[in-house]
Order: sequence, then structure tokens, then C-alpha cells
Amino acid sequence: MRTTRALTILLACLAIGIAPVAASDPQLHGGKGGGRDHLDPVVEAGPPSQLVLNNFELLGHANLGGGVPNGDVYLYDHPDAGKHAYVGTWSAQCTGQGVKVVDVSDPTDPRWVGFVGAHKGSSLEDVVVTRIGDRDVLGIGVQQCGSRGENGLALYDVTDPAHPSELAFLPTVGGVHELDLASRADGRTIALLAIPFAEFNFDPEAEQPDPRGEFQVADVSDPENPAIVMEWRLYDQGLTIHEESHPITSPYQGNGLFPVMFSHSVRAADAGTTAYVSYWDAGVVKVDISDLDAPQTIGHTVFNAQADGDAHSMTPYEAGGTRYILQNDEDFDPGHSTATVTSSVTGITEFAGIQEPWAPTLLADLGPLTGTVFDAGEGCEDADYQGAAGMIALADSVDPYYNEPLCPIGAQLLLAADAGAIAFVSNLLSIDDAWGFGPDIDASLDEAGGVPAVQISDIDGLAATIRESATPVTMTLLPNVP
Repeated sequence: MRTTRALTILLACLAIGIAPVAASDPQLHGGKGGGRDHLDPVVEAGPPSQLVLNNFELLGHANLGGGVPNGDVYLYDHPDAGKHAYVGTWSAQCTGQGVKVVDVSDPTDPRWVGFVGAHKGSSLEDVVVTRIGDRDVLGIGVQQCGSRGENGLALYDVTDPAHPSELAFLPTVGGVHELDLASRADGRTIALLAIPFAEFNFDPEAEQPDPRGEFQVADVSDPENPAIVMEWRLYDQGLTIHEESHPITSPYQGNGLFPVMFSHSVRAADAGTTAYVSYWDAGVVKVDISDLDAPQTIGHTVFNAQADGDAHSMTPYEAGGTRYILQNDEDFDPGHSTATVTSSVTGITEFAGIQEPWAPTLLADLGPLTGTVFDAGEGCEDADYQGAAGMIALADSVDPYYNEPLCPIGAQLLLAADAGAIAFVSNLLSIDDAWGFGPDIDASLDEAGGVPAVQISDIDGLAATIRESATPVTMTLLPNVP
């Protein structure tokens, strides 16, 4: 999510005081929260965060009504109506009440105006307002979060914020998570749209099986008749994950706790001829969109191979004749226990591992653990683990949130524990990593006892190298201390 300009800083500070849960807390992601996540012991033992307002003065407060979490905030100075704050709404409640509007012309006495843009079953997180012709136009990113929700770009006339009217709704291939509006020198006004996971969701049986671009541009010069005029996707660009690594060819690549690549945010620059797109583990991508028929990729920011990645959002900033990118990474690693994984067949090479936060035992409870690897393959049956006693069981896992699982990962852990394994290592074959998406089984995970579960990524090749070895392989699991 994002905020805009000075007023939004104030509102964000107020939000921190009343809603300490992070906006992207895994407990809130579509039921992925397991409800029993372990924070890293060092983090968990630390003092609670306190609200600190250094160099800020509280001028006023508006009750935004509650009932649904507030999203992004945009401040707009209407020529005829004064300054107003537009506050998006989001999250699993899926109330679709609309964007909240507050008159902040007098910052010491902000006044509630009302809602605009109700879309039931949808999240309305990001908002932008701009002048198009003689109208002030509000753009809302609409994302389906209920069975009857919609995905698209909603446009409203808010010239009179107290009496808004709908101009158009432009359906999109996926939900518009964040957007920007820009006026160009050629007289066109465009909407830049970040549509997460559009490059994942495609039908190979379709006439056009290629995935859709997650960065799209709509011409909204006539806000009553918007139209998509450009699509851009990451996987045609010849970029790399990080230095000396694989070329980016799939959204299933990435770094750290949430190893995936998708568009999350977009910003316009240079009068709507340049776009900066936050693409999670692919960094921030710069695209020349001066010719909307032929966008050109300029480059992207690159994460260190050991970094968690997660380029969430950014703001182009000019100072002293230099443009800077203020990049915000939504790093989930510090709150959960990570691990370093090595093996006898890969020598001193260290592989990143994530401890399953819902497992009853963490490596932090046990310390470093070394054992011989037992390959359980798909690891879905008791027979797959016969002979795993006293060994580290390795099995392939599929994230049940995104794909039909071969078998739930929690069930795999229990099978490994029942067989007497000393640890369970899941080799992830899917997009996501060690989220608390839950074990998805009826049995109690307490039965796993003191068996820790660590997840590694298949793209790193560790599991494949172990399986190719003609001799037994030992593996060491080392807990990381933040």
C-alpha cells in the first residue's frame, strides 16, 4: 500500500496507534494464516513496539468509521472544494463499502464527507485523483476478495466530493492492486495499473496461452470510455534474478521467505513517459512508455543473492538534479525463524531455508542439527518414509494456497515424525514459501513432537543435487539469529 503527501503521513501515524497489525500480515492473506505461527525467539522476547512521533505535531483527527481496515491515502486540492483526503479500504472483510472521503481544508478540524465507489465483495485499496478536462476524476483499484467481487479500474467524477458520480468501470484480467494517473504532453491521460499474478493465471489450452502482462496502461482521456492500450510482462525482458543467477523466466523464482515475482506497485514519471514498477523479488523495473505501442525496458534494481527481496513500492524523488528511487521492501524474514542449509554433496555452499512457523518445534529450540538425508520423494504415503528413522527426511511439497497439493505439508511432517525422522525438509515446487498457510489437516501437529520442519526452494537445486548423488548425503540445518 502507499500514502501520498504530508497529510497522509499524519493519518498513517494515527493508524499505527490504533492498528498495530502489519498491512500484509500473513495471518490476513486469504486464510493463509495458520494461527500458531512462531516468531523468531529473539524478536518474540523483545519489547513491544511503541508509537513514536518525533518532529510531528498532531493537528487534528477524523474518525474514519472503522468496520474495515483503511488502505492507501491520497490528498487532492480541488479547485472549487478545497483539500480532501481519499482513503482506500481493503482486506478480508470484503465489505466493498467504498473509498472514504474526508474534507481536510482545515487540518485542525477534518470533516467526514462520506463514501464513494462501493463494490461489494471487493477490496478498494489504492486511490488516485487527477484533473481530466474540467472534471476531478478519482481512480480506484478494484480487487475481488469475495465470491461476487470484481477486478478492474473504477473511475468517478469527484469534482464535488460530496456528490460523486460514476463515470466508468474497466474490467481487468486481475485485480488492480495499485495505480497511478498521469497527464502526457500529447494531451492523453493514462492510468498505470499493477495487476498482481496476471502472469501466473493463464490457460495453456486457450487460443492465446501466453500469460497477460501485470503492468498495463489504460487510456482514460475520456474517463467515460477507458480502454487498455498497453500490456508489459516481466518474462520477455532478459532480466536476471540477481547477479550471477538464473535469467528471469518464471514467476516461481525469487528470494527469501516469499520467493515470487509479481507487480505490486507502479509510478509514473517524466510526464507519463516513464514508469517504475515494483516487481517484488525482481526489484523495481524502469520502463520507457513514451511509445505505448512499443514500451522499452530500461533496467531494474537488483537484490543481493542473500536478501529477502520483496520490492513492495517506490517513489521517484528529484533532488539536486538527480533522481532517486525511494524503494520500500516489505521484508517478512525478520519476524520468522530462518535457517541455513548445507550438505556434504554441495560443500561450503549455503542455501537459504525457512522454518515452517506453524510447526511445534523450531531449530532455535534445538540448535544446529546434522543427519543423513532420506529421500521420501513425493512424501505422501507411510511407505515413502520407511527407513527414515534417525535421518533427515526430504520430500517435495506444493503450496496448497495456489495449487492442488499432492498432499498437505502438515501431513508430510507427521508422516516423517511417525517414521522416526529427526527433521523434515520440504522441497518447495510452487510459488510461495514458508508462510503460515496452515497444515490443512485434522490431526494435531503436536504429534510431530520435536521434529522441526524447514523449507527450501526447488529452484536452488539442492534437492536435485542430493538425489543425483551415488553415495549417502549428510545435511546440516543451522538456525539463524537476527
